[in-house]
Amino acid sequence: MYRDLRNGAPAEVDHILGDFIERGAAHGVVTPFLKAAFVNLRIYQAGLRKR
Repeated sequence: MYRDLRNGAPAEVDHILGDFIERGAAHGVVTPFLKAAFVNLRIYQAGLRKR
């Protein structure tokens, strides 16, 4: 994901962070920082689509 961000390319946010968030929820683990990163990266990707 870091290389994608550095190159201005779409990152696999849904697959990577989304998976971690779902796994945490399945085990009752609260993941507020992952959720914050997920939202920020989704906003980043939305901006890429508008270019």
